[in-house]
Amino acid sequence: MEKFPSSSQENTESNPENRFEDIVIESKLKRMFQSAEVRDGAAALFRTLANTGISLADTIPAVGDAVSWAADAWKYVAFFTGKKRIDLTPAVSKTEAIATEGLEFISMGVMPSHWYETVQQFRREDKEKLVEAFKEFKRIIQDKKYE
Repeated sequence: MEKFPSSSQENTESNPENRFEDIVIESKLKRMFQSAEVRDGAAALFRTLANTGISLADTIPAVGDAVSWAADAWKYVAFFTGKKRIDLTPAVSKTEAIATEGLEFISMGVMPSHWYETVQQFRREDKEKLVEAFKEFKRIIQDKKYE
């Protein structure tokens, strides 16, 4: 039985320029994954999305409280285990996180509190990391060194 080459194999074999472009793209992707700024930016993006989701869930009384409290509990788990990567709001102190939960207690779960932590985390740390990651990403993509 004769094996038929895939269209990508045909393009690569028939046109060496396509293979060169693949090598350039692969090289740039490797540089992106090795860049500390891009990795920090990806972590900041994940934190921002996760915190936004928690803040949205926090608008639902009772259900949102549990999610918000769990995020604050992770802050303490991160502190006591030394695994700082699991803290979704590292720029917000433990005192601030617990103090904002008082808003939920006073309003009996009606007033969402995680929004404060989300905004402060983004303003204090994540915005800058996202901007730096985007600049580094753009610099790597536009780099003509390997082209």
